[in-house]
Amino acid sequence: IGGVSIAAGEVVFGDHDGVVVIAPGQLDAVIEKAQAIQRWEHEVHHLIAAGRAADQAHQEAGPMP
Repeated sequence: IGGVSIAAGEVVFGDHDGVVVIAPGQLDAVIEKAQAIQRWEHEVHHLIAAGRAADQAHQEAGPMP
């Protein structure tokens, strides 16, 4: 698909940002990383909603995982 080979058992995931193909052995690590990023984004959004400027919210939340 689009020049990318997909093997049996691989997981294809897509959203509005793009599509990824994940090897079965990497699925748990990818999910953990995605959940960590989601928690970080939630914290940034919470800080902005609380009145912080975007740059300040990013600084307070720390680096994206």
